[in-house]
Amino acid sequence: MGAPGPSGFGGVFGNCRGFVRGRFAGSLSSGDAHVAEIVDEGNQVADQLAAF
Repeated sequence: MGAPGPSGFGGVFGNCRGFVRGRFAGSLSSGDAHVAEIVDEGNQVADQLAAF
């Protein structure tokens, strides 16, 4: 289920003009698609909070 293997995450923070304000990336070691989806959900929440 989810093809276990090396996993990672990353994202870019930008402002309303499209300029990059920061970026991040990291390793999740070994995982599957479910772990990556959970981290992605967290990143989406962080993006929404950064917009305030």
